[in-house]
Amino acid sequence: MQRSQRLSGRPQFSAVYREGVKVDTMSFRFIYRKNHLSRSRFATVVSRKFGTAVRRNQVKRNARSLFDQVQKKISPACDLLVFPKITMLTQKYDSLVSDLERALKSAGLLKGQS
Repeated sequence: MQRSQRLSGRPQFSAVYREGVKVDTMSFRFIYRKNHLSRSRFATVVSRKFGTAVRRNQVKRNARSLFDQVQKKISPACDLLVFPKITMLTQKYDSLVSDLERALKSAGLLKGQS
């Protein structure tokens, strides 16, 4: 993931919290807001309830991989803040991708949707 695809800094996170729309799925919650850039940006927030730093980093890597898989399908460009749920650890990767795509489709964020 390139640096330009990441949300970073308190002002960017605060804007997503303040103006964003929340969506809950079985494996994660995400907050999104449309941005005026030509690309989507992404960040993951993982709480300590996931366990050690090793496990939290593993969850972050999986979430980034999911974003890489669907980012080309997201339109219009948006800022996406993902909060994985503990059930994400027990799900297969394919079901996580389909869960994310289904949620993005219901939010109207996939290409061809309005």
